Amino acid sequence: LDESHYVVPLVRFEGESFYLRGLRGGWRVYNRGNFELAAIAQARLDGFDPDDSDFLTGMEKRKFSMDVGMTADWRVKGIGNFEAAVVVDALDRSGGSEVSLGWNGLVRAGQWFVIPGVSGRWQDASMVDYYYGVRADEALPGRPAYRPGAAFKPEVSVLVNRSFGSNRRWSFFARAAHEWLPSNVSDSP
Repeated sequence: LDESHYVVPLVRFEGESFYLRGLRGGWRVYNRGNFELAAIAQARLDGFDPDDSDFLTGMEKRKFSMDVGMTADWRVKGIGNFEAAVVVDALDRSGGSEVSLGWNGLVRAGQWFVIPGVSGRWQDASMVDYYYGVRADEALPGRPAYRPGAAFKPEVSVLVNRSFGSNRRWSFFARAAHEWLPSNVSDSP
């Protein structure tokens, strides 16, 4: 399998009404106290090229896309940050949508911050079928047609962060995560 690598710079900007956090940009439409509601746009880097593997010969390319939607963010002191988001495929590659819920905590260890997280993403049948399905005209012996339907993907993560430099404007961070794929996704040919 030929694996592609993408360099994605991590850029973080927090303005009064606009933010950029990696692959997501948002415009705050409501921001009071510990609650924020924002319109968002984010890159979806899922997909594959049939040239990536001989097994994919005859499959149509599954392309990157751009999602748009809304996110609600609620910060609870001493407990963590809760987020709910609803997005749709703005470029109509999959024609699908996704709903996500998540929690991130915050633990301080000296000059380090440890941020554990738990989240789940529900993707509708259109999105899952686009990225994991095999259309009837793509089916071959050993690669049957496959329509997986909607899927829920739980994830756990941990992020560590430490600021440094004279004004503490630079940060080192690392993140590890594990996502469980439901059988209707992992069973895809």
